Amino acid sequence: MKKVSFIHTSDIHLGHQQFNLEERFHDFARAFRDVVDYALDKKVDFMVIGGDFFHKRAINAETLRQAMELLQPLKESGIPVICIEGNHDKAFYQDRSSWLKLLNSLGYIRLLKPVVSEGKMAVTDWVPEGDGCVTLVGGIRLIGLGYLGVTTEQRLLEIGEQIEPSHNFTVLVLHAAVNKFLEKDLGGIRKEALDPLREKIDYLALGHIHTREEDGWFYNPGSLENCHIDEAREGREKGFYHVTVTAREKEVLYIPSGPRPVRLISIDISGAEDPEEVYSIVRRSLDALVPETGVRPMVQVILKGEIDFSALAIDTTAISREIKEKGDCLYVEVQNNANLPESDGADPLSETVNRPQIERKVLGQLVRRRFPQYKDCQDDLVNLIVRIKESALAGESPEEIIEEISLIARDLPDLDRDSCGEGEAAASAAGGEDIED
Repeated sequence: MKKVSFIHTSDIHLGHQQFNLEERFHDFARAFRDVVDYALDKKVDFMVIGGDFFHKRAINAETLRQAMELLQPLKESGIPVICIEGNHDKAFYQDRSSWLKLLNSLGYIRLLKPVVSEGKMAVTDWVPEGDGCVTLVGGIRLIGLGYLGVTTEQRLLEIGEQIEPSHNFTVLVLHAAVNKFLEKDLGGIRKEALDPLREKIDYLALGHIHTREEDGWFYNPGSLENCHIDEAREGREKGFYHVTVTAREKEVLYIPSGPRPVRLISIDISGAEDPEEVYSIVRRSLDALVPETGVRPMVQVILKGEIDFSALAIDTTAISREIKEKGDCLYVEVQNNANLPESDGADPLSETVNRPQIERKVLGQLVRRRFPQYKDCQDDLVNLIVRIKESALAGESPEEIIEEISLIARDLPDLDRDSCGEGEAAASAAGGEDIED
């Protein structure tokens, strides 16, 4: 067998106008253009996109135009683009068809999507005018499953039984997080759930997690740009893979991408007597905060430490404005974590309080108040609630959500009426549903 090479990239997030800045809209396009230019220069045989090509399901005309212009050189050069849907660009249940489906019908990509019949997924060949999850390029067999949410492990069992061993090098494309890479995620799967596929799959091409992760036979390249500013933490690599296959052997080369520079800075304001002293501490640090670069950076500043006055008195907007003007920054975000508890032994930058963490904390407090007798499985109940919410936001049908609830809830203790009543009484005695902190 001759050498065959391909690009594995994922989480492009075209159309993401981060912070409502047009420059960021173009940044995401530039990042993918670099991958396209690399593919053309190296004359690869095909490209694999592991989901989230678009940032949103409902894209605008400018994003569609941008996508077609970026894919056109690959189309003209005869380099097929094999793509799956991610959770960001998966069609709403009621729509049935995504914008990726349009790009498929116009010949820009091959959208691999399993056919579902009577609730079961089937392994069928891709056809240009319809669905199908298997295609062959240059002697490489590709099987694309897309984003399967909490049913991922169940669907992998269904698909695994149908995949026949092949003499062709086989790539499985999946938009999911292996649990050692992400503990709590709607698309997370246990590593053990992949073991039965290992004899049939040579390369598992993952997407979904925005940092590089790999383990032997499965690879996640990470996003090309920082979809969230705090993704730019030390050690969180972003880029794509250039894979060369000879017979059943593979050589995997990682190519780092070049996202817009991000500066993440933690400033200890402990002991400051008033807001003016906080501003002085920040000003003294400005030269170190924003070093000279050729590209206007994005900056996140985290204020931490114990102060004897209300943290709300600190004008973070004024701090942001001053840093942006002095450092010629594209964007500045100041997070005021003063007087908040710190995690023992944690990196100061990991102390950022983000929305998912707050959401889980609030839900955990609600569970403790309403169902105190289930404190031992509080995390499981919170996970169930979050997964139901994410399924609804993903546009899944009520029937699919009910099925997912049944799969998760069967491993939880039964919530009997008497104990639920006791939980509500306890909550009432505690003063209703007031949330701590």
